[in-house]
Amino acid sequence: MSNQYAIAQALGLSQSTVSRALNNSSLIPEETRLRVQQASEAMGYQPNPMVASLMNRIRTGRSIELQGCIGIVEIKKMDGGKRPHDTWQRQHKGIVRRAKSLGFRTDMFYLSDYNMDASSLDRVFRTRGITGLILSAREANSELIQLDWSRYACSTISYTRMDINIDRVSINHRSQMDHAMEELLRRGYSRIGVCLPPAAVHGDLHGGVHGAWMDRFLFWRHLLRGKQSLPLLEGRPGDIPLSKVKQWIQKHRVDAILGLVGHEKEWLDALKLRMPKDIGLVCLNRPLNSEVSGMDENHEIVGEMTAEIVVNRILHNDLGLPPHPKLALIDGIWCEGRTLRPPC
Repeated sequence: MSNQYAIAQALGLSQSTVSRALNNSSLIPEETRLRVQQASEAMGYQPNPMVASLMNRIRTGRSIELQGCIGIVEIKKMDGGKRPHDTWQRQHKGIVRRAKSLGFRTDMFYLSDYNMDASSLDRVFRTRGITGLILSAREANSELIQLDWSRYACSTISYTRMDINIDRVSINHRSQMDHAMEELLRRGYSRIGVCLPPAAVHGDLHGGVHGAWMDRFLFWRHLLRGKQSLPLLEGRPGDIPLSKVKQWIQKHRVDAILGLVGHEKEWLDALKLRMPKDIGLVCLNRPLNSEVSGMDENHEIVGEMTAEIVVNRILHNDLGLPPHPKLALIDGIWCEGRTLRPPC
């Protein structure tokens, strides 16, 4: 399906010029307008009426009415209906908020409700006129590959849908670790031990965020060689015995731990190590209202950007999987807790 961008590329014009020409703007020479209109007809371009409606409301300052629905697709509902942490709730809040501000509502669809049959979902989306989809970051599933992608504007969160060429939005995980390490060094810590769960160490696409945590651990280990060269501690409470954690801290004289969500506090409390007096603790994905210092992943903003990408594609009639998918990275923010000493 053709769109304004494709027409602009074919004619060597800017997309804004094509848009004005298709709207018979007097700012565009008649010859150019005719050339654009002939090319659009030849290429099968069909204008999206939602674009005109939306732009008219923006120009006149009127409130944006709901223009359509964006489907949020998951494989199945969580047991009990709730997720074990606040990441998705916050991302979902951002998706809904931004979609609404752009004139779209959202609805949840679970593949398990349709016997794991993607063709059934296709029929539902077609019946309801849904052309925008956001794929959940919670899990991958091969059945989703069978959707008729040519009909949809799509995006996803993080790295779990690597089997599909799709625009995605993620927290800037490498930047998260950089910021956290810089905070620790600024506060005078010199024996910084990194602890990651097995999924992050062994490359699980969800827990390992496409290797980002391990990439940055190895980068900082190389950068600080000569000052510290501490081996990674792999595990979380319940995975490894407390004696192994104690041995790791004592053998390597660890004065601060950089972990994922702050689970290491359970170990430190059991070892009667006071924070921050005896040891510091920082997390890379700080849960809301945590007492652990660390990085907030700005999940609401991640959700907002994910919705924005889909809406932008819908409004430009840009459907189908992109030949060159985009990755948008959102920086997190530092949140002070009670587990680090003040800066030196």
